[in-house]
Amino acid sequence: GRPVLVGGTPGGPNQVQWNFQILTDVLDLEMPLERAVAGPRWAWTEALHVNIESDFGRPVLESLAARGHDLSVLPPKGVGGRVQLIRLDPDSRQREGAGDPRINGSVLATMR
Repeated sequence: GRPVLVGGTPGGPNQVQWNFQILTDVLDLEMPLERAVAGPRWAWTEALHVNIESDFGRPVLESLAARGHDLSVLPPKGVGGRVQLIRLDPDSRQREGAGDPRINGSVLATMR
């Protein structure tokens, strides 16, 4: 019943997609914060076209294309986002933060 993650990203219609990807990486795949925040991203457009970063790897990209997805493969860090994320450990009160390498910035968490 206590918060364990605080974060977000600007990005208009892509904001929800990027937050979903980060939460899936951290909560379901148990990735370290820095890896999740720095990892490759994708974003659907209104026309069901998918912008996807090339560092997903050729097997993933080819599999998606073979399934009929309309892809634009962009360079690493090319889809966008500015994710900032802080993990809160309610027992130890430790904070862990990660800032998106797509921008210059940092994450700061204070204890009270």
